[in-house]
Amino acid sequence: MMNKKDVLAFVLSAIAGFSIWHFSYDITGHVEAFDSFYYYIIALIIVGAILFFGPAFSYLGVVSGQLVTFIGGSSALMLIGIVSVLVLSLLTPLSSLFVRKALQEHKRK
Repeated sequence: MMNKKDVLAFVLSAIAGFSIWHFSYDITGHVEAFDSFYYYIIALIIVGAILFFGPAFSYLGVVSGQLVTFIGGSSALMLIGIVSVLVLSLLTPLSSLFVRKALQEHKRK
């Protein structure tokens, strides 16, 4: 069962995932976020760090938001792109978990 924090993490990360791809050209000059690898990686890490309260749902949301931008497209590399999104987006929950652990350690002190 999803609680309000999970829903919030999913929705915000889905918006962020969509935005990473939608604004890629405006920010980097590259149509695909993959083409500006550092931009893409840093954006995924930032999403996870901000949405540290819902690592699993931030992953599902950021993946969903990115895959929405793939709808309607067709390419011989589409499957590779989808797998890349699934794998590289693991940085989002990993950064969420890192921030959560850091906050827990800070509270102990």
